[in-house]
Amino acid sequence: SLVAPAPPAPPSPSVIEVVEDEAEIEEDILIEPDWDFDVIEVEPDYEEENTNIPFALVEEAPIYPGCNESTSNDEIKICTVDKINKFINENFNTSILKELNLSGVNRIFVMFEINKEGHIDNIKTRSSHRELESEAERVIKSLPNLKPGKQNNKAVNVIYTLPVTFQIP
Repeated sequence: SLVAPAPPAPPSPSVIEVVEDEAEIEEDILIEPDWDFDVIEVEPDYEEENTNIPFALVEEAPIYPGCNESTSNDEIKICTVDKINKFINENFNTSILKELNLSGVNRIFVMFEINKEGHIDNIKTRSSHRELESEAERVIKSLPNLKPGKQNNKAVNVIYTLPVTFQIP
């Protein structure tokens, strides 16, 4: 089951100062909550229709054309990630970076869905420049269809996220 770690407790104050309070304050009556209950862990139900599963967690990863389907899921994931990265590197119009007069490290955050048919859907991009977002969206839209990912032997929508980073001298 997937459970996020508990956040760290806030640090204790190093000095506690007692202050005399001379003003009379009328207090409301507070009902103390009953904290004595069992914690129920809820695991996402990937059986439900339209559940989007993160690429890192899907049982059978989507397969990029040319990746060997008879290898392990981890090897398929590595191959798919490498091929998507290579496709973006080869197809991104870097002249936009020069036109915008950018320098240093520039990032575009991209998230998209590889749907049950293996098509690219629901592309979202975030960057400091709209032109970079548009170009990233154009490139992602042109990715080839993949063999869809599966969960419990059923094709599922898989969410894929990646930062696209450019280092400009």
